[in-house]
Amino acid sequence: MTTLLKIISTSTILFSYLVCLCCTTITHSDPTILTGLIPSYDENSTPFPDALKCYVCSGPNNSNCMEEVFNAFCPKGKHFCRTEHYFNASSGASVEVRKTCAEHIECSEIRIGCFATTDSNVKKCSTCCDWTWCNPDVPTNASTAIFATKPTLIENSSSNFLISSTNFLFFMLCTCFIFVQR
Repeated sequence: MTTLLKIISTSTILFSYLVCLCCTTITHSDPTILTGLIPSYDENSTPFPDALKCYVCSGPNNSNCMEEVFNAFCPKGKHFCRTEHYFNASSGASVEVRKTCAEHIECSEIRIGCFATTDSNVKKCSTCCDWTWCNPDVPTNASTAIFATKPTLIENSSSNFLISSTNFLFFMLCTCFIFVQR
């Protein structure tokens, strides 16, 4: 009898889980940012190799946006996390924050940076990055409205440290210069 109850209990739990998987939908006040997201039910599996997770949300400021973040994978072909920050040009107060998964074209050089908008009081700064969960913050000026690449691990016999690919290039150039000077 207890074995039968265990089987029924296990079957009921499994059936409930499958129903949840099939019927779960992602909803948001701005459905355009959710297009193609793949829900994440488990931290140990991915829907395809090199699948990327970005903070995906929208709101009047970063705090409100981050309260609605989705734990989902970006669809195939979207290899970047993009953040758009609209804010009052005078006070710096946020007007809107949009965080999405993005294609390469959305992260091209002409779409990254800070720009005037049709409303002269509102400025827009956009940034992109290429690793999971890389877009928690919002860009506010030319120094933070950039295309950021995944930090690279450089191994040294005495220590390990992270540097970006730009810093790595600078490091290599300086190293070559020092050896040439000797």
